[in-house]
Amino acid sequence: MKIGLALGGGGVLGVAHLALLEELEKNDIKIDMVAGTSAGSVVGALYSYGGVNLVIEFLKVVREKDLFSKKRIFFNLNPDTFFKKIEDILSDLMPDAKFSDLKIDLVLLATNLDSGDCVELSRGDLVKSIMASSAYPGVFPLQHFGGLRLSDGGITNNLPTDVLKRHGCNYVIASSLNTLKEISDRKPLNRAQVVSRALDIMLYELEKIQVSSADFCYLPPVDGYRWYNFDKFEEILTKSRDYASQVVLEIKQDVESKRPKSFFARLFSS
Repeated sequence: MKIGLALGGGGVLGVAHLALLEELEKNDIKIDMVAGTSAGSVVGALYSYGGVNLVIEFLKVVREKDLFSKKRIFFNLNPDTFFKKIEDILSDLMPDAKFSDLKIDLVLLATNLDSGDCVELSRGDLVKSIMASSAYPGVFPLQHFGGLRLSDGGITNNLPTDVLKRHGCNYVIASSLNTLKEISDRKPLNRAQVVSRALDIMLYELEKIQVSSADFCYLPPVDGYRWYNFDKFEEILTKSRDYASQVVLEIKQDVESKRPKSFFARLFSS
């Protein structure tokens, strides 16, 4: 059985993917292919290149450089500088990395702003592909890569379960970072809040289709956090680790129940 892992986009919420990866590794659930979008592309590429330990090392370096503190983000760094520093860290951890260097097959998703198409990136420069997949529109700079003008993959495919299915994965685990809670109060919303809420609803509705095609969907408790709450990443990771440890047995049991049986196992079970 070929097991695929779809890692969705969500900015700093992407640290919740690490919690799932840690539990999958502890329980000997081997991932054969990863498809990642935006934050999922960062985590997915690091994992495919150097395993869980490299994802942890990335967060350690980010913490040491204090990049995720609210003061640094909002007062000392403009978005372009922040984006470049993340790229530099990735380049240091995976020097001159190509997709061909990876231990696990990987596909990253970006969006061609000219054609509007979803673009699958699976060859060539790994870090440049990560940055193209992660270029959140209107915040981080447009990426010029492979003769294309690329932006965040979440515009067209924020949870690429379908990509894994097309690449032959017959069991797909989806790690979704998008939740939508009903607004309980009746406070007035300004226009920016209306736009933000509308985009959240659109993304949530689009992701429903991808979730429905997954065999198991991991939904960490990240509601209440926004993609830009970088200063909350430790808090998000702690909550996600608690949740991942609770659901991993369910994943393991489901994987084993759907794993094709050997000839002798089928013979004696009949």
